[in-house]
Amino acid sequence: MPALTAELHAPGRLWAIGAGFARGAFLHMLAYRVRYLVGVANYLLYVSVNYYITRTVFETNPGALAPIMDDGELVTYFAVGWAARAAYFNNIDSKLAEQVSSGQLAMELIRPAPLPWMRYSETLGETAFRFLFMSVPTMILLWLVYHPKLLLPATWVHGLAFIIAFVLAVHIYFAINFLTGLIAVFTLKIQGFLWAKFLIVQLLSGLLVPLSFIRPGWLRDIVEMSPFAFV
Repeated sequence: MPALTAELHAPGRLWAIGAGFARGAFLHMLAYRVRYLVGVANYLLYVSVNYYITRTVFETNPGALAPIMDDGELVTYFAVGWAARAAYFNNIDSKLAEQVSSGQLAMELIRPAPLPWMRYSETLGETAFRFLFMSVPTMILLWLVYHPKLLLPATWVHGLAFIIAFVLAVHIYFAINFLTGLIAVFTLKIQGFLWAKFLIVQLLSGLLVPLSFIRPGWLRDIVEMSPFAFV
């Protein structure tokens, strides 16, 4: 038995299992692709609402926005932020909660791979699908509607930095969701935690309001050191 366990958890074997779970998650989402076409329209709505509300608020105080970003940079900020969110978003937390409630988690734990690795692999497959079929179409649609002026990075260094930041955001968001989902092991129902996490991530990641707008400065510094800011 120890030899069998060691073989199942060998790096090569784990990578093969992970690739299978990632592929399965990708194909599962591909079966419901019409739903994600509607999601692209939703993200256009999210960007529009955030952009116009923020711009309207600062139009009442014309000098408040100018030192931070101009109108073109503001719409670009929301466009890139929501397009990235379309790719890294996942429902691992609610899925784990459902498995705990139904008792299916016990069956998941006897599979030939660690539970975090299976969920992580599924997240990568889901992210790949979301990037191709939600994030890219969302950016194209936003480009046609709003013409974000900073869609392309000024230098390859900026582009590389954005790619690294996005990859880290995928992993941080997965970790937050996975840990939130595990709360169900102790409480069974986590709907309240899910709503709290949703609002905290939306606000403290800067998705609803740019973090540079937060006042006073010491509060902004604290928020920027939190893991949510890196999402």
